[in-house]
Amino acid sequence: MPKRSRLYIGWCQKLHKNIETVALYRMAATERLPGPALDALRAGAIDAILVYSPRTAAALLAAAERDEVTAAVLATSLLALSEAVAVPLRTAGAARLSVARRPDETALLGLLATGDAAGH
Repeated sequence: MPKRSRLYIGWCQKLHKNIETVALYRMAATERLPGPALDALRAGAIDAILVYSPRTAAALLAAAERDEVTAAVLATSLLALSEAVAVPLRTAGAARLSVARRPDETALLGLLATGDAAGH
């Protein structure tokens, strides 16, 4: 839970207010990559893959292995939100890996806008 949320809950508890936390959504990893993504990877038609979390990186690599496109994924320009996100990609042998200067989406998308994506 983010620090800000914990502070808010603590403040409400001091006021004797009941707080209930509810998960509004949950991300679930896909077992396989969608057909159009597989076709594009095999054709070398994907310019870049944006990766937002270490968990997403691991899920991408696992799905790519199941779908036998690991080499294509690792040859594609991979854009990581942070160094922590880049670790599994680098360990797997990513050939074209760029890391955002700051861990936020603006910086990540900036890699595309400025041409700083690896290999471009």
